[in-house]
Amino acid sequence: MYKKTLLTLITLHLVLATANLYVYAQNRTLITGSASKEQARIESLIDSATVRLVDGRKIRMIGLVPVERPRTKEVPRNEYNIIIEKEDPIISFEEIVYDTLREMLTGQDILLEFDALYRDRQGYILGYIFLKDGTFVNAEILRQGFSNLTITPPNTKYKNELRAAYLEAKKEKRGLQGN
Repeated sequence: MYKKTLLTLITLHLVLATANLYVYAQNRTLITGSASKEQARIESLIDSATVRLVDGRKIRMIGLVPVERPRTKEVPRNEYNIIIEKEDPIISFEEIVYDTLREMLTGQDILLEFDALYRDRQGYILGYIFLKDGTFVNAEILRQGFSNLTITPPNTKYKNELRAAYLEAKKEKRGLQGN
């Protein structure tokens, strides 16, 4: 009886250890050799540095620091709870960023490229996004001043292109780099 219980516990321990190693490997996958590429379609914008694909995956664009989401405005209503339409001439920077990126990316077929580290600590898949016309989206967002730059090794394949786009925005005083 003791040997059977001990054997069952050892087997269970080995199964759990193997499962933990598999989960760790899935979350910290290093892609060796040349970068992996795949075609995908963007469903929606999660934040200014993250998109949701039609297959449900969330892709965080390498090199970008997300801009804070626009605050939702309280909608004025009359005594019958009908929305009173008022045009607000002031548009926040965050709204401009989100509107521009939503228009640029939603529904687009893209080429998704990965670097050395496949996932970040939060579980997001890390990637570079290219539109069908060849536009390097990560760099274009930096070029427009819609993000700050962050280079985090080992994902450094396009660090020179990203840094050049950021410096261009800084030189031209675009967006966040306009100060």
